[in-house]
Amino acid sequence: MSEEDKKPINQQPIYSPFHFYEQDYLKLEPVILDDEESQALNEEANLQRKIVMILKKIKDPEIPDNIFDLGLIYDLDLKDLDLHVKMTLTAPNCPVADQIQPHLQENLEKFIPELKKVTIELVWDPPWHKDLMSEEAKLELDLF
Repeated sequence: MSEEDKKPINQQPIYSPFHFYEQDYLKLEPVILDDEESQALNEEANLQRKIVMILKKIKDPEIPDNIFDLGLIYDLDLKDLDLHVKMTLTAPNCPVADQIQPHLQENLEKFIPELKKVTIELVWDPPWHKDLMSEEAKLELDLF
């Protein structure tokens, strides 16, 4: 029996299957708009459409698609230029759970400066499942 095995269970190291992902692969990509996308965003008068445009630029780091088409956005409540977003994650133990909310808020505020306040609420009910994905995302990920 190794010295590690002799330690009480609460003192033994925890090995995560995501350990190597956390360090090397699971990083939230910066949102970058090309000239055409910037122009479309600037010309768009409808604030709801602007919000969706930005949400579709934020990629899930585990599943190669955007958070909007993956069905992670449950509700967008826009009142007097205050935006409240209800969203979920694909799993409660998502390795970037603590990073996605500030990343989302930062990008919405950066690209849509007319918003006075952006609040992101993480919810778990209903739990996310693949049926919440858009048809486009399902096709892209070959989930039919």
